[in-house]
Amino acid sequence: MAKALLEEIDNRYRTIRSRGARAVAGLSMGGYAAIKSALKYSDSYIVAGSLSGALHVGGDLDKREQQYRDRILRVFGPESSPSRSENNVFDLLDKANPPQLPYRYLACGIEDRFLDTNRQLAQQLSERKIAYEFHETSGAHDWDYRDRSLRGVLPVIADKLSLVTTTPSP
Repeated sequence: MAKALLEEIDNRYRTIRSRGARAVAGLSMGGYAAIKSALKYSDSYIVAGSLSGALHVGGDLDKREQQYRDRILRVFGPESSPSRSENNVFDLLDKANPPQLPYRYLACGIEDRFLDTNRQLAQQLSERKIAYEFHETSGAHDWDYRDRSLRGVLPVIADKLSLVTTTPSP
């Protein structure tokens, strides 16, 4: 699906079709999708960003997620299924080749219910010696925090993309 999206973007817009000219970022579930896509398709992105990322979605369910349990089980399957492991960012990171991974930008508010999961990912990135930065600042899992945190991720993306010297395709 992520590859199909990239193809669609390349077919509709003038793009630079190289890893060095692509970034992926998202908020909440989109943060999870950005991190997962960059793990599964590390050759497609130079940087991946997650703001208030719901990073544990493909992992174990806990009490905070009971309201979403049926939906998560329907999408990702039972906790021991191959589908669950294929969509768990922590499992994917364990299997990844660190030198091939894009730079990671993580940000999460200290009042956010996903802070512990974001800290866990930052810890795993550190243990695997994968380039990243992690920002904990005041805020919760809401638009006010995400609006503020965009000011942090956008310059990082711009900096990583500015290393590209290729011209866009027609």
